[in-house]
Amino acid sequence: MIRKYNSKNKLRPTTSKVQLAIFSMIGHDNLIDKKFLDLYAGTGNMGMMAINYGVKLSCFVDRNPSFISKIKNKSKEKNLLEKSKFLIANCETQLHKLSDKFDYVFVDPPYNEEPFEKIMYQLEKNQLVHKKSKIFLEHSNKIRLKEYYEDKMRIQTKNYGDTVISVFQRVNN
Repeated sequence: MIRKYNSKNKLRPTTSKVQLAIFSMIGHDNLIDKKFLDLYAGTGNMGMMAINYGVKLSCFVDRNPSFISKIKNKSKEKNLLEKSKFLIANCETQLHKLSDKFDYVFVDPPYNEEPFEKIMYQLEKNQLVHKKSKIFLEHSNKIRLKEYYEDKMRIQTKNYGDTVISVFQRVNN
């Protein structure tokens, strides 16, 4: 998995420890036949790992066409294309281009950006999540998130050095 720098074309490595921790939080059995949304996909490693754990669909979204092209090529090499969707789009304003409801959403924006309120609004406005969907926000420990975004409440937080994973889920029907 790769952590994005603030630049649109640069990537910064993230530890595999964080990646594995997220899938451990979900539970591998809970991924079978589910839909996974990888926002700010970068290298697409999270979405591809989700496919390897049994999701029926991983959707990769990034505004950088080069990143999406590389994810497509890697997905093709690994025979993952039939369970993959790709979208070149701004995650903060163009999620209306998606039509699926996702069970798990992974959000990993450029390291010092804070688009979380916009992302949560887009997920809700475009009806991309359901009552039991879990949204995983990866961010710097310098960023303080709200406890609630829209009707989603933070249900879990895990710290890994300077990286934090905050998990949100809908609290209202």
